[in-house]
Amino acid sequence: MAFIMGIDTGGTYTDGVVVDTSSKKILCKAKALTTKQDLMIGISECIGKLDLNDVGKVELVCLSTTLATNAIVEGRGGRVGLLLIGRGPEGNLPVDLWFQLQGKLDIKGREKEDIKEEEVHRAIESLRDRVDAIAISGYASVRNPVHELRVKKIVQEKLNIPVVCAHELSSSLGFHERTVTSALNAILIPIIKELIQATKRVLKNWNIEAPIMLVKGDGSLMQESFAVDRPIETILSGPAASILGGIFLTNKKDALVLDMGGTTTDIANVENGSVKIRKKGASVGGWLTHTQAAEICTFGLGGDSYLHFDRKGELRIGPQKVEPLCVAGKKYPNLIQELKTIKKDEEYELYFEQEYDCFYFIKKPLNVEPGEKDEKILQALEDGPHSLFFLARELGRDAEALELSKLVDKGIIGRISMTPTDILHVVGKYNSWNGEISRLAVEIMANKVGKTVPELLEMVLSSFTKQLCISCLQSIAEFEDQSFTIKENAAAEYFINKALETKQHGLLATSFTVRKPIVAIGAPVAAWMPAVCNKLHTELIIPEHAEVANAVGAAVGQVVQTIEAIIRPGIGNEGYILHAPWERKVFNTLEEALEYSIPAIKQYAANLVINTGSGKYEIVETHKDFYIETAGTNKRTYIETVIRATAIGSPIWVS
Repeated sequence: MAFIMGIDTGGTYTDGVVVDTSSKKILCKAKALTTKQDLMIGISECIGKLDLNDVGKVELVCLSTTLATNAIVEGRGGRVGLLLIGRGPEGNLPVDLWFQLQGKLDIKGREKEDIKEEEVHRAIESLRDRVDAIAISGYASVRNPVHELRVKKIVQEKLNIPVVCAHELSSSLGFHERTVTSALNAILIPIIKELIQATKRVLKNWNIEAPIMLVKGDGSLMQESFAVDRPIETILSGPAASILGGIFLTNKKDALVLDMGGTTTDIANVENGSVKIRKKGASVGGWLTHTQAAEICTFGLGGDSYLHFDRKGELRIGPQKVEPLCVAGKKYPNLIQELKTIKKDEEYELYFEQEYDCFYFIKKPLNVEPGEKDEKILQALEDGPHSLFFLARELGRDAEALELSKLVDKGIIGRISMTPTDILHVVGKYNSWNGEISRLAVEIMANKVGKTVPELLEMVLSSFTKQLCISCLQSIAEFEDQSFTIKENAAAEYFINKALETKQHGLLATSFTVRKPIVAIGAPVAAWMPAVCNKLHTELIIPEHAEVANAVGAAVGQVVQTIEAIIRPGIGNEGYILHAPWERKVFNTLEEALEYSIPAIKQYAANLVINTGSGKYEIVETHKDFYIETAGTNKRTYIETVIRATAIGSPIWVS
C-alpha cells in the first residue's frame, strides 16, 4: 500500500490530501492560508494539519498551483533576455531586453541565410549578469529548428543560466505567439523553482522522501525537472486540477464542473470523462500563448471578491480580490476597535474607498522612492494593518486624499474589505473566522446606503447568486461556440433577467434548464450553489472532499504528451519533406517518409513521456492525408500528411 500526497497552492489557500493508491480513498485532508511572502509556511502548516502517521508510505507528491498564472497577470517573474532569429518582433513583448540576430529560413524550413556566430556572441555578452534566463525564437523554427539549436548551444557554452527554444514549447505556426510563449516560459522559471524548492524543504522537514510532479494546464502531470524547464505549461494548472478532482470524486463523465475559489470561479464542460483542449492555446494576462490548456471559462467571482458600492451607488462584486475582514479580524483584533470609531465621525463622502476598508503593507516599490505622503502611509502600516480612517487621523489628511487605491494597484499595500465570505459569516452559513467584524462592516454599509441590515444582506445574496447564474450561462454559450457576451447584449440580458427574477413580473415568464448536472467544488459552494442550481433547474452535486478537490485532482492525474509532425511536398513537388520538432528531413516518396516518420514520432513521444515522469505508458498514433479537389474536375492534389502521437502513462510510482 502506497500513498500519494496532493498539494494545491492557490491564491488564498494551500490545500492538501493524501490518497491511498490501492483503494483510491482519501485518507486525510487539510487547508491552510497560502503565505506568499514565504510559501514554506503555508505548505508546512497544511502538511502538519494532515496528521499523517506513516509518512514513509508517501511515494509521490503532486502539486497544482495558480502561481504561474498569477505571476503573468501581475507582471512578475525573472529577468529575461530574448534572442530573435531572422525577424524582429511582430507585436508587444513581455520582456524589455531583446536582440534580433541574422539567419533566415523560408516557410519550408530551407536555410536562406546562416547565423553569424560573432553576432550571437556579442548579444550573449551584452546579456551577461543582466538576465536570469534566455529565450530563443527563430522565424520558421517549427519547420527546421537548426538555427535555434545552434544559438542555444552557444548560450549554454558561455552562460550558466536556463535557456529555452521556442520550437521546444510549440510546434504551431505563429511566430509572435511562439515568441511570447518562449519569453513567458523563461520569466516563470524562478516562480516555479521557488514553489518546488519550498515544497522540497518542507518535505525534508517532515521526513517525506518522495519525487515531485506538477499538474500542467491540460490536467496531465510532469516531473519537477521538466516543470523547471517548461514552467509555462503550469499556467491554468489549478483549474485543470479542479476538473480532475471533480471527475474523480463524483465519477461523473458528463457534467459541468464549477470550481469556486477565493479569486475566481472556473467552469468546464466534461464530456465522456474529459475536457476539450483550447485550439488557440491558453490566454493569460492578455498574452496569447501556444501552451495547451483545458477549455475553461474563468470569472472574477469568488469568496474573496471585493464587495463595494461605486460612485453611482450601485453594488459591485469583484473582480478585484481582497482579504476578507473576517480573516484579518481574527489575526488583527485592533481592526474591530478601529471600525467601531467610524460611527462617531461626522458626515463624509467617499468615491474611491469604502468606509470599512483596511490596509496592510506588502512591499516597498522597486527602484522608486515613495513620496513623503506614501512613505508616511507605509510607516504607519509597519506595525500591522489599519483602517482607512485610522490612517487618515494618523496622517492628518482627508481619507480620499491618501489615494490608497493607487498604492493597492501598484502592489505596495493590500486591501482588507467586505467579501462574500464576510456575508456568509453574518447570515450564519460560515463561522471559521471572526464574524464580529463582518457584522460591524455590514452595519456600516447598510447605514451608508440607507438600508436595513436584512435588506442589504438580501441585496448582496441575490446579486451574487445572479452573477453566478450568468457565469454558468455565459460558459454554456461559449461551450456551444457562441461569441456574444451576455452583459454586453441587451436582448440576452432581458431574457436572462426575466428568468432569474425572484418574483416574475410583466407579460413574459421565462426559465432556463441546464441539461447537465453541475458538480460544484471549492470551500464556498455549499453556501451559494443550491440557489444557483434551483434557478437553472439542474441537479447540484457537491461531492465529499469538495473543499480540497484541487489537491485531489493533483494526486490522481496521468502523464500525457502529444507530438505532431507534418509531411509536405518538396520544392516543385519533387520529393517530400518531414517537418518534425526535432528535425527537417527530405525523402523521395511519401511511402518512405511515412515509413521513417511514424516510428520516429512514436519514439520521440515515448522519450518525452518518460522524461516527463511516466513509468508505464501506451502510445496512440494517427495520421491523415489532406487533399484539395480542383473545381470542375475529379483531380485531387496532395497537400500534406499530419502525424500525431499521444503517449499516455501513469506516474512512476505505479510501475
